Formats: sequence, structure tokens, C-alpha cells
Amino acid sequence: VRILETKDAALEDLNGPEAQLLHIGASTIPSGYLLPELLSSYRQKHPEVCFSIYQGDSREIIEKVLDGSIEVGFIGKDNTSPKCVSIPFCKDRLVIAAPANAHFLKLRSQKCDIQTLLKEPVILREQGSGTQKAADLYLEEMGIKRSSLNTVAETNDLEAIRKMIINGIGISICSYFSVQELEKQGQIIVFPLKTDIARKFYITYLKGRILKPALQSLIRWIREKESGNRSSC
Repeated sequence: VRILETKDAALEDLNGPEAQLLHIGASTIPSGYLLPELLSSYRQKHPEVCFSIYQGDSREIIEKVLDGSIEVGFIGKDNTSPKCVSIPFCKDRLVIAAPANAHFLKLRSQKCDIQTLLKEPVILREQGSGTQKAADLYLEEMGIKRSSLNTVAETNDLEAIRKMIINGIGISICSYFSVQELEKQGQIIVFPLKTDIARKFYITYLKGRILKPALQSLIRWIREKESGNRSSC
């Protein structure tokens, strides 16, 4: 009887007023460049749903999913924990972002190869970043050791990286989502990378967790929306 009472209480909690507040965690790219548009579109259909959003790197978000402090995470690398569900929902591509100055415009016009370009000063992301993990895989694919790069800065602050690129400090291997508007504004230039390494984003949550109906609806809506938008992701 006690088990049934506990289950009933849990179900009441899931369908009560608190069920409309969703506790979400997101790594840098989903937090800054994917979720704002997605959540805004979702709330147009479900204005009663609100969000509490925690931003951190992918590793940190996975830890918070595991300890139960957030209900669902949107991250830039696969969550391989056997305790979690991990669902790919969107795909990005890696690019080298460089200052839009005469030097790099000349290199682009000369169709400079990537090996030569990577001899320029480089700005790296922190190790917990899904973008940096994908960048490290690309460097390995190219036979380039991370230690051989002319690294001038390493930071967990993506906005700082963007500003350093704009101000001519160096180049960086980036998610295209994070720099596409800067390219459109002419503040940076982009060098595409010829690689099969794709940057993927994942929805992750605990396997045993009973998800609120509103959260189930959000996950289903995002997956349906993005599955119809694969050409741009």
C-alpha cells in the first residue's frame, strides 16, 4: 500500500502546477544558439510552460543529469552513461573561424590548406567542451598533435573566443552555429573543414526518471521539428 501511495503522490506532483516548470541543462552551443529559438517557438503553442535553464559544459550537464538536479540536458557530446538515455537531435559542422583582416582574406583567396592555416595562432576551448572534443578528433585525423599548435589562449568562455577572433588574436576550430551570424556580418571569415567528423547534439535524461508530461511533449516536439530540418543542422 505504501508503494502505491508513493506512486500516486509522484503522479500528483507530475500533474500539479510545478509540472509546468521544466528544469533544463544545456551546454554552450545549445544554450546560446539552439534553445532560444526552439523554446520560443514551443512556448507559442504552450505558453503555460516555463523553463529554469542551467548552462555549463557538456561534462557538467551530464553530472547534473546523473545527480538529478536537472530533468533533461541538451549537450554537445554523447552521454555514454548506462544510467542515461541519449538521443541525437541535431547536427552541426566544424569550421575554422578567422579574423576578417587582410592576412586571412589573402590566405582564403590563395586557397590555403588547413595544415598551413593551423600554424597560425590558435585559440582552444576547455577540455569539457563537446566542440573541443570534436576538434581534437579532427586534429588526430589530420595527424596534428595538439601540443604542436601555436596556442595563444584557452578558455571555457565561447563569447571571449568569438571576440578574440574578431580582434585578430587568433583562429579557432568552432561550431558553425556559434559563428554563422558573425560571418554574415563580415566580422570573421570561415574556412570549411573537409571531414566526416560531424558535431552532434544530444538530449539526455535518466533512464529511470518519470518525465513530466510537459517535458515529454517538449522532447517530442524538438525531435519532430529537427527531424524535418536536417538539411540545416
